[in-house]
Amino acid sequence: MGEVWGEITGFWEKYSDQVMLGLGFVALGLVVASLVLFFKAKDKAKWISALAAIVVMAWTSEALLDVALHTWKLPAGFAGVAFFVFEALLLSTLMEAERERAETGMPGAAAGYAFVIAVVQGGVAALGTDIFSLQVLRVALPILAIGRWWLTLRRPRATDTEQMKQQRKQREEERESTWVITPTSILTALRIKRPGKLTASDAERERVIARMAVLADAATTSPRWWRPWVEYRLRRLARGATQAMVEEAAVRAERASRAVEVMVPGRRVGAGNSGGARSSGRAASDRAVPGSAGQRPAAGAGRRAVPDRVMPDAGQDSVPDAGQRAVPGTVVPGTGMEVPGREPGGRAVPEVDAGQQRTPRPRVTTEVPAEAAERSGDEAAVREEARQMYRASMAAGQPLSGAELARMYHRPDPSWGSRRVREVRRQDEQAAAGEPASAESEQQ
Repeated sequence: MGEVWGEITGFWEKYSDQVMLGLGFVALGLVVASLVLFFKAKDKAKWISALAAIVVMAWTSEALLDVALHTWKLPAGFAGVAFFVFEALLLSTLMEAERERAETGMPGAAAGYAFVIAVVQGGVAALGTDIFSLQVLRVALPILAIGRWWLTLRRPRATDTEQMKQQRKQREEERESTWVITPTSILTALRIKRPGKLTASDAERERVIARMAVLADAATTSPRWWRPWVEYRLRRLARGATQAMVEEAAVRAERASRAVEVMVPGRRVGAGNSGGARSSGRAASDRAVPGSAGQRPAAGAGRRAVPDRVMPDAGQDSVPDAGQRAVPGTVVPGTGMEVPGREPGGRAVPEVDAGQQRTPRPRVTTEVPAEAAERSGDEAAVREEARQMYRASMAAGQPLSGAELARMYHRPDPSWGSRRVREVRRQDEQAAAGEPASAESEQQ
């Protein structure tokens, strides 16, 4: 081996000038041919990236030899073998990735392994100098060259078949993801931003509604000593709110109380507070917000303050719905008649404890099947099911109001549920009198 290497070194010492001249002519010919092909080619970016990759590879190879011979003091033969191994691995990996891209339309594992070789080459080449900036360049340039080649692999080509395009699209869908932590999500979590587009007036309206909902829920769940302050804050906000805003806040507060009962079985909201029992089953429209705009409370001793409301005519539904509840002792405007303690054919309205100022009311925890709303075409079946639901609530001792029944069956008109209530009562009266029942006698 030593004799062979001696002959090679001797040949190089004797003919080195001629060899270098020949290599110079070859390099010049390659440059001229590359320029001609470059100006004739349509995709000139491909040629520029190829030229940059050749320059980076040559510079990195020179650095590898320099490290092996001068920094590590390895024998020239071993350094040459190591140099060949590095370059052969890189070229074979690039060729394998190009072949797989042409056959399947996607870069395979070989393309990823090319990055590993580039990182190792750059790391070894960086050991040949003590200058920090040069070390960074020797590590970064091979990675940048491989990254540029990676972009050419990922780019769609004219030779791609429909199957390749579908496989590429399917793989992109499988790997599709969304950033969870973004500047927008952080600002939204901090309540600095809100999803959707809102004007300044809409944002202020939403803030007031949300605050009233929180206070309305706290008014029934907070301790007794804290409730006066909560109610004061609620009245203060309600004075500057509209009726629609008050009703929306009541709906949210009721939804919060029902959510706890649904998600925590066996627990009633406010049952363990020192403030006493809570009317967790009230419908959203049953909440009376003291001092709200447009309401003039007619408070009686030991009774809940309710706004003056116009009672329905005799020809309409005589059963109060959730928005028109008759409380004992209130006077019907325009008639001068006082509502009795028990409505004809209805349930008694309990009086309120003067110290508590809240009317506890039991709740019927029944769910209407989801398909009831979908059978809107068969109105007769829906009405019959509503009547049966009202009978079940009466049997449980918790009769529903007309408005509650209408909401359960997704009817915007509360009188729809009131008519079902009157039909059930009429059937009961006819059954008691021995007359034939006719539930559908009323004009819908």
